Amino acid sequence: RKSHFNMGCRGLCCTGFFGAILSVVSFLVYKAYIIGQFYEIAAFGMDKCTSIPTPKPHHECEDLQPLPDGSMLMSCGSVPPVLRTMTPHYIPFYNYQTMAERISKLPASAMGGIYRVFRKDKYAQPVALKLSGYVHPDFHPHGISVVASGDDTFLYVVNHRRDGEFLSVFKLHMDRNELQYWTSITAESFRVINNVAVDPNGHFYYTNWMSNDPGSWTGLFETFGDGKLSQVQYCAVPADFLRKRPSKNVQAACETVVDQVPCNGISFNADFSKLFVVSGSHLLGYHVDPNNPTVLTEYATINTIFVCDNVNPSGSQKNIMYVGCFPRPLSLLFQVQSEPHARIAGMIRKVYIDEKRSELFKLDTNGTKLSAATSAIYYKGYTVAVSYFDDSRYMVCDDVHRNDRMH
Repeated sequence: RKSHFNMGCRGLCCTGFFGAILSVVSFLVYKAYIIGQFYEIAAFGMDKCTSIPTPKPHHECEDLQPLPDGSMLMSCGSVPPVLRTMTPHYIPFYNYQTMAERISKLPASAMGGIYRVFRKDKYAQPVALKLSGYVHPDFHPHGISVVASGDDTFLYVVNHRRDGEFLSVFKLHMDRNELQYWTSITAESFRVINNVAVDPNGHFYYTNWMSNDPGSWTGLFETFGDGKLSQVQYCAVPADFLRKRPSKNVQAACETVVDQVPCNGISFNADFSKLFVVSGSHLLGYHVDPNNPTVLTEYATINTIFVCDNVNPSGSQKNIMYVGCFPRPLSLLFQVQSEPHARIAGMIRKVYIDEKRSELFKLDTNGTKLSAATSAIYYKGYTVAVSYFDDSRYMVCDDVHRNDRMH
């Protein structure tokens, strides 16, 4: 009887084990379906696109920002592998290291940079901006946001420093391609910052991308789970912040304004009346109350079909934005972890703010020109796209002469 009992227990255990595996697989297939992994895709808008080498080898470029003269800034560095959600070297029971430890072990050569590309060069000649007065030993840029204040222009940079999460602020001198260090902003609520949107007074909204470390088991479960612990916060800075350089780091007062939804890229529209947040396969649009910026009222939920990353206003089109998307998200998640030079499908979608809709603008089905696309901007006939998942290329498209122009 004891033998029969043990065999029955083993049978139940095996049944339960395989049942658990089946449940996990079924859940992953379901998640893959709703984020577009199995949708049919076909190349579009790529005939006049060219791959351009990143400013430095193995320095992925994450984000772009337009400048008034038609040039663009892009943030590049070697920190993306540290932030990736799944990487075998960071499995907790196999020499696991926290994100802060991983960043602290990066070599000096991993120092990131901000680069400027110009229309006169067809955006193909990145110029490194000098960091003037920057006093910290490392610089690992991620999302960026440009804002004009009077006659001055400022750049806010999400900076994953070894001593914590910061927004590093610079005054931009476009005449000499220089970033003058202003200060760094920190807050108790900063966790894993992804991107930032700054208003003309220097106050800002930012996205906490995750609550748990990327590369940890808890981070993995958070990524796949329905209750991702992302949030958007509004942070106020001193009234004279952009007029008088602070003498030390600024501790911002922050308040949660969007909670418990996936939050990634974030951007104002051109007149700062609306705020847009990339949330999985949707773009969440909000009216901003100028008298009380902590109050956001829903404007629209725009379907982007696929999971997307960063959103930016067009440099030359009114009420148009562009968003970088991942039409093969699971391939991106798994293949890039084990194959750093993997070629993965990427997409750019064009967002019509007034019409509250998005449409396909470009689609590279196999990463021939760019692996995935994390940020894109259009300016007077040229589209520039970068990718956090491509350590050797960014992409420039000559849309003046594009053959398959859409309406």
